[in-house]
Amino acid sequence: MSVAEFRQSLHEIKGLIGATETDFDQLRKHQGFLLENLDEVIAFFYDILYENSGSRDVFTEGEREKREQTLRDWVVALLEGHDEDSYWRAQYLVGLAHVRRKVANRYMISIANRLKEFYLPKMIDQLGTEEGIKTFISFQRILDSGVALTVTLVDEAFKMVIEENTGWTEALMQKMQESVFVQIAKKFQTE
Repeated sequence: MSVAEFRQSLHEIKGLIGATETDFDQLRKHQGFLLENLDEVIAFFYDILYENSGSRDVFTEGEREKREQTLRDWVVALLEGHDEDSYWRAQYLVGLAHVRRKVANRYMISIANRLKEFYLPKMIDQLGTEEGIKTFISFQRILDSGVALTVTLVDEAFKMVIEENTGWTEALMQKMQESVFVQIAKKFQTE
């Protein structure tokens, strides 16, 4: 994915989700809350991933502590003062790491949902209903934008691998994909 394609994808994602710099401001406003709950959310996050055999297989033996620090660093980066471009470029690298490790989209989407599930009641309880919901929505927008960006990278990486190794055009791949979707739907309906 070129820098121009990255910027276009990010622009579309943020536009669809509604993420803005105001969301970062809202999270920074409550960084004390987010940092106070950080150890608990990290344990929650990785307990879920390690309890599921599929997502557990993404990790190598003994790397949990290292991955926990990576998540801690992400939360801190989210709360630090930054220019938006730097943050999203860093998210792009996070996305590439997920692609390289072959993290299935279903794991990213599922664990993002569980993070939101974890935070919503805490935000309402500790920040009050109005401020808690406002903060939750900002968290949700940024998290969902990051997940959508990573899913886009996964899609683009697979497309590039196929194009570069087969010489197939995008139009040919689209036609083949449509044929496969029809076959999958028929198989699903008969089983």
